[in-house]
Amino acid sequence: MKDNIEDISLKKKNLSGDKLLYMWFGLTIVGMLGVLIAFLILVGSGKTDSDETEPTEDITVSFVDETTTEATSEEQTAEVTTEEATAEPTTEEPSAVETTPEPVTEEPTTEEPTTPEPTTEEPTTPEPTTEEPTTEEPTTEEPTTAYDPRRSVLDNYNNLGFIVVSNYLHIRSTPSTSGDIVGILYTGAGVDILDVSADNMWYHINSNDIEGYIYYEYVALGAIAEKAACDFAYPAVTVNAQILNVREAPTTESKIVQQITAGSLYYVIEETNESWLKIEIGGEIQGYVAREFVTYSYQLPGALPYTPPPPEEPAINPLRLEIINTAMSYVGGKYVWGGTTLGVGVDCSGFCQQVLLLYGIEIPRTSYTQVNAGVPVSFEEMQPGDLIFFWNESLGRIGHVAMYIGDGKMVHAASEHRGIVIDYYTYMTPYCARNVIGE
Repeated sequence: MKDNIEDISLKKKNLSGDKLLYMWFGLTIVGMLGVLIAFLILVGSGKTDSDETEPTEDITVSFVDETTTEATSEEQTAEVTTEEATAEPTTEEPSAVETTPEPVTEEPTTEEPTTPEPTTEEPTTPEPTTEEPTTEEPTTEEPTTAYDPRRSVLDNYNNLGFIVVSNYLHIRSTPSTSGDIVGILYTGAGVDILDVSADNMWYHINSNDIEGYIYYEYVALGAIAEKAACDFAYPAVTVNAQILNVREAPTTESKIVQQITAGSLYYVIEETNESWLKIEIGGEIQGYVAREFVTYSYQLPGALPYTPPPPEEPAINPLRLEIINTAMSYVGGKYVWGGTTLGVGVDCSGFCQQVLLLYGIEIPRTSYTQVNAGVPVSFEEMQPGDLIFFWNESLGRIGHVAMYIGDGKMVHAASEHRGIVIDYYTYMTPYCARNVIGE
């Protein structure tokens, strides 16, 4: 009996030890699973920390799973402990599986974080444009320049011809050297070309209402003619009265300096006001003319009419003819006040003095002393080569001198702006004439 009781006690003891062993084993497995789950969560958390863009809800879900698992384990442990204290000894071995449900073995989502991969595009710093810098290129338009009023001279012609000749050019009645002379042109004159002869050797022209033919060789055309005309043109007035007073001041009460006549051009020095223009007549003679009696524009010299000498008139002395031809060869030359060098620049008295000196004829230097040289002659008795003098009322003495070339014309160094030109000797009122050649 006693042995049976001891066997039963030993069995109970052994049974209790086995039960405790199973409980310990179950708790150990639960603990290890908990550690594994915590490790996996930590690993997942580490990945999350390294990936800034993983959504935070994944982390929350992981922690909820872990907490739930731990709570369940604790409850099961409590239940096991209670059973251990109250349950009757049983020969059935406790099922570790029943008493300890395995924790969820699902691993945390192994999906790669949804963080977008870094873009392979280059940084958005704009690449330098291949276009040229936006600096505007200079406009192709020509810079605006003030209009050259001298170009208005071109409006006076339909088909401009510009005369280029060393001396003078005859205008003839027919396209032949045997045609009658009807006019004369000098260097710098402008003509309108009306037609061309059949042999292309003669131009049919009009200038100052003188119509005829001139030889082609002495005429510039086209762009060359236009440029020369603009360079040569000057502001001038033509007189619209038989005789016009030139006054010392721009008022009708001022002193009359000179008188000018129709048919010639006079250089305009200034546009004084709406009623008066200041003009340059010749040499030192200047003055004012009323606008209402003149036409003001840019001009070129034109043709002068030719009047043949009467048959009964004696032939011109060859010396005189040579002198005036030499004088006319300087037409177009420069006027320089005080100048005495032909071909470089001369004033009115210097021009006459130097031309005569080429033929051994000496006269004084200034116009107001030259007027005493030689012998006086009337205007009706003048011969080519005689000198014509003009009075300057402002100075109270002679103010200009010219050389008579016949046919009512004279050659003279007119002014700084006009240079050496040919005009009618009635270009202004002559004072007297002198024969300084003696023949």
